Amino acid sequence: MTHPIDQYLEALESYRGGQVPDSATRVTQALGGDEATEPIKSSLDKIFDRGSILHSEILGVIIAEAKRRERNG
Repeated sequence: MTHPIDQYLEALESYRGGQVPDSATRVTQALGGDEATEPIKSSLDKIFDRGSILHSEILGVIIAEAKRRERNG
């Protein structure tokens, strides 16, 4: 299984490359989900804006997801 931080970085690359649907899916997977929801799809600009509160919160959830996956093997 891919590490959540790697998935986030792949999502960022996809977003920068204009592949918004792929980016939304990869962010969702990094957060531990399966299918991108409309709030994620419509908030990618804020998710990847290093100055936004949403960016900080998303990274916190991704770190928690990484720890959860490490515990569960």
